[in-house]
Amino acid sequence: MIVYCRKDSGYVGLVNLHADGSPQFATKSPRWRGRHAAEMGHPEDRNNSWTKLRQWSRPEVRGWCRDCGERWIKVTTLLSAFERGRSTISL
Repeated sequence: MIVYCRKDSGYVGLVNLHADGSPQFATKSPRWRGRHAAEMGHPEDRNNSWTKLRQWSRPEVRGWCRDCGERWIKVTTLLSAFERGRSTISL
């Protein structure tokens, strides 16, 4: 499930299944994209941060929007949308 920013429709993060079958939230910070774009060639295929949502102890995870910057997203919102089979969500 792709997570978009509600304000400007920018990419914030991605919820997918980890190798062990648990949902995880993955994101790339603007710093990662800027620093490694030339070196990696395809930075959009790489994630620099991921969090297993069911094991996360805090109520929110941090995502990044290119225009808005740091975004805090409720874990319960991500899990419920993912479990309902949503392919995208705007927060």
